[in-house]
Amino acid sequence: MAYLQGRGCFHPEAVKRFRLGYANRTLGYRLPLQTAAGRRLREQLQRIGLYRESGHEHLSGCVVVPVFDEGGKVAELYGRRITKPKALPEGSPHMYLPGPHAGVWNAAELRHHRVWLLCEAALDALALWCQASPM
Repeated sequence: MAYLQGRGCFHPEAVKRFRLGYANRTLGYRLPLQTAAGRRLREQLQRIGLYRESGHEHLSGCVVVPVFDEGGKVAELYGRRITKPKALPEGSPHMYLPGPHAGVWNAAELRHHRVWLLCEAALDALALWCQASPM
């Protein structure tokens, strides 16, 4: 939350409305190891790119912003790295799931407005949303 406040993109309603999260390296601890259902869940998470074969979260150390499709399903995950794991080299702080990108963040609002602002990343758009929304 402190990171979001520092970026000007924290609003009391934003976390709930946009389902913001933080990948804090605990996903692997929460997945059951010994059951068939747990193994299937791990395999599914690996297929979509959230969980690496090494046992690490792909978006570890990131504020996570889901991007929903028109049906309300998650089409993409954007991660903004706010901590740098020791094992990773320097690189872009912007993270996505592997594969082609999909969706537009907050697309539901596009049909309600004639003027749109295009931003580089979801947190930039979130900062604009927060500035326009009353506290």
